[in-house]
Amino acid sequence: MALQQSEERYRTISEITSDYFYSMSVSPEGAMSVDWIGGAFERITGYPPESIRELDEWLSVINPDDLSTIGQAIQADLSNQSFVFEYRICTKDGQEHRLCERTHPIWDERRRVTVVKWR
Repeated sequence: MALQQSEERYRTISEITSDYFYSMSVSPEGAMSVDWIGGAFERITGYPPESIRELDEWLSVINPDDLSTIGQAIQADLSNQSFVFEYRICTKDGQEHRLCERTHPIWDERRRVTVVKWR
């Protein structure tokens, strides 16, 4: 019962936040995939969270000039370091948005990392 109440509070907070956050898994080979995305992801990007499951799907919406910055952020996450940076995405309706992200990796026993983003 307590777990169910906690999950419901989490869902409510996720739905009303103006930011988004996600959890990724890292395979033993280093491949990254999205486990879940919470918060205002669809409001910010126009993409439903279920449309972004692989890292390549997310990288495809990022401005190509900002991909080196994303690479630095991924390396920081894999090194268990926080990282703050800005980059641009092309939303589903074709607009360019600048996002500010603060990654704060939180690793668990299954090699999943939860990262916090904001814009």
